[in-house]
Amino acid sequence: MHSKWSVNQAILSGDVMAFIANECFLQTPESKLLKVFRVFNKAAVEVCVGQQLDMDYEKAVVITQDEYIRMIELKTAVLIAASVKIGALIGGSDDKDSELLYEFGKYLGLAFQIQDDLLDVWGDSKVFGKTPGGDIVANKKTLPLVKAMEKASGEQRRLLQELLKSEDTDPETKVRKVISIYDELNVRNITEMQAYDYINKAFGFLQKVTVDEERRKR
Repeated sequence: MHSKWSVNQAILSGDVMAFIANECFLQTPESKLLKVFRVFNKAAVEVCVGQQLDMDYEKAVVITQDEYIRMIELKTAVLIAASVKIGALIGGSDDKDSELLYEFGKYLGLAFQIQDDLLDVWGDSKVFGKTPGGDIVANKKTLPLVKAMEKASGEQRRLLQELLKSEDTDPETKVRKVISIYDELNVRNITEMQAYDYINKAFGFLQKVTVDEERRKR
């Protein structure tokens, strides 16, 4: 019953979002509508692909950093990128600037998702709003896990794989042991540096946009 209710809620939520999107399209200037619609549709398709990759990777033993980055780009970053580009187009930006702003949004989205990965492991539950370790329990492929698999010794990698495969391990024990390995490998610092790198890349694209410096700072 609960499963059927959840599915019905998801369908209803999707229908409502479609109506909201249509209402927004109706308010788009006619001269911009085709470009905006193409950006929207492209992002919608990419998000579906990214979500499928996320589910597929839960079953994989190991994925590469490139595979992980591509997955979060499609699942999360393109949403922010498309939103920024659509706003730019409606605001009167030319194709060059709107594409620069798309890249700005994309890299900001990558940094956002990596930060979310970090918060799931090391975040304060009182601030974050949920108990840390949910991604570990669900065997989701996150950047901390990808980095840990890259850096781990043979024994550490074997233990990580055992923990991920195990269906009998107590969730709290599983989270504690995985985080212990992360800490041994300095994964938190490495992951944070990757997020900062994407933030810097994002603002690098923003600096190239042809706009008054005061407006850029806003």
